[in-house]
Amino acid sequence: MEILFLIIFIGSLLLAFLYACLMIYYLIGFNQLPEVDYSHNSFSTKVSIIIPARNEEKNIEHLLQDIIEQNFLSDLIEIILVDDHSEDETYQVADRFLQQQTKIKFQLLKLSDAGKIEQAYKKKAIDFAMQKTTGKLIITTDADCRLHKNWLRNIVSHYEKTNHKMIAAPVKYYYDDSFFQQFQALDFIGLMGITGASIKKGFYNMCNGANLCYEKEAFIAVNGFKGNDNISSGDDMFLMHKIAERFPNQISFLKNNEVCVATHPKESVKEFLHQRLRWTSKSTSYSDKRITAILVMAYLFNVSIVFNLFVAIVFHPLIYIFCIQFISKCIVEYLFLKATSKYFNQSELMKIFIPAQFVHIVYIVSVGLLGQLKTFDWKGRTMKK
Repeated sequence: MEILFLIIFIGSLLLAFLYACLMIYYLIGFNQLPEVDYSHNSFSTKVSIIIPARNEEKNIEHLLQDIIEQNFLSDLIEIILVDDHSEDETYQVADRFLQQQTKIKFQLLKLSDAGKIEQAYKKKAIDFAMQKTTGKLIITTDADCRLHKNWLRNIVSHYEKTNHKMIAAPVKYYYDDSFFQQFQALDFIGLMGITGASIKKGFYNMCNGANLCYEKEAFIAVNGFKGNDNISSGDDMFLMHKIAERFPNQISFLKNNEVCVATHPKESVKEFLHQRLRWTSKSTSYSDKRITAILVMAYLFNVSIVFNLFVAIVFHPLIYIFCIQFISKCIVEYLFLKATSKYFNQSELMKIFIPAQFVHIVYIVSVGLLGQLKTFDWKGRTMKK
């Protein structure tokens, strides 16, 4: 029993140490990111904004209105909206709105015209739209997002200054007074902080297709989604990995509040879990095994916390190991989330930090287990891993 306790003790402390080092690494990386504020006024880059949309009749007009009202040259913008087999009035609402405006050129496509599709609908939608684009710069966003009026201006300014092949930009959640929505918002700004920190450190393990920019030529040079085009998720991360490999040091994260897009958290626990299952589904397909190693380490750390807490019921000394792990997790994550929530102007979310820690551990362990399932739901579809 003493040997077993020693193994658990050393293993648990090692996981806690590695996790703490990882979070400190992310904190340093995020703080090193310069907050860029451009006063660029002369533009020459034409932009194609690709919007895959499925069942978004309540949101699509708001997004299109935000694009129309951008503080940017309208003749350098084109909108390409791809309706992904919507079961509501998304196509009709978008068509009506776009036909009424005269400022910006647009194309409204139906993914059903691209032929039979059984998997990876979003990638197919982007791929279909890419065939129609005329812009040098591609920007993808989601149909339920809202944009600052200087969103496009800042992205293009950054591109014309750096000539980077890909620019990842931040996303945050709206939220109300409910704990569930605030938990999602706090968790998500943590993910965004990791995204920015990792890119700053040259470790390209995360980005978000709701706010992503890349050169059309770079997309073509890496053969787009070829090689992972049958994986349901990953229209953003897999592409980033390929561009990073083909064009070293040509990816950046744009830390600018005017560039941040806002979207809605999930309304139910089921939707939230299936969203995270969709994200997790691609984890076994990463070519960069460093990413897999980090994910496995973080997962084992959370599993060990749960294990030590429950086994402590019958073997009381493990409660001390649980306390060490939990306290170390709270300290490093508090420091990290305090910095990221301040940047996103969502510092009030820190009031739920302690209860959110317990939920976070449970959901990480649960998603890791459920992630072994072969299917998950997304927008009314049952998708395969």
